[in-house]
Amino acid sequence: MKFLSLFLILLPLSFGYHDYYISLTEMEYNPQNATLEISIRAFTEDLEFALEESTLLDLELNSEREHPQATYYLGEYFKKHFEINQNDSPKKYRILGHEYEGEATWTYIEVEKIQEEDLNFSIRNSLLMDYFEEQTNMINFKINKKTKGAILSKGNSSFEVSF
Repeated sequence: MKFLSLFLILLPLSFGYHDYYISLTEMEYNPQNATLEISIRAFTEDLEFALEESTLLDLELNSEREHPQATYYLGEYFKKHFEINQNDSPKKYRILGHEYEGEATWTYIEVEKIQEEDLNFSIRNSLLMDYFEEQTNMINFKINKKTKGAILSKGNSSFEVSF
């Protein structure tokens, strides 16, 4: 009986179950080189699930056997689910890389050629919302020591901000 109780307690942990689905996006304008520096933190297991579902590849994130093109596939997924517009014009960005911190993956993005004279943005962040109904994506956007933020969810994955 003790074994069964222990098994039932440990079973959800063995599948990496967690109670909440959340990502954090930190965006900061760098006036020295007119770029947006973006860091996105999400649960590694959730990202891996979404990437493997969309690519049909076993990427094995955060392991010795990680797929050599994991950053590429991460970038392809982000292009479908993370958009930035300045003054109604889409901004291209590049994935600088990613790293792991505990159960999370940090993905680093840079947007070049930000027009400082008109700091109006719209952001769409639907990361992981296609796989997790409860997914919440928090955004903190900082420009010139002012921070504005939003909490996005399925059906409300866009945010408009002006500085």
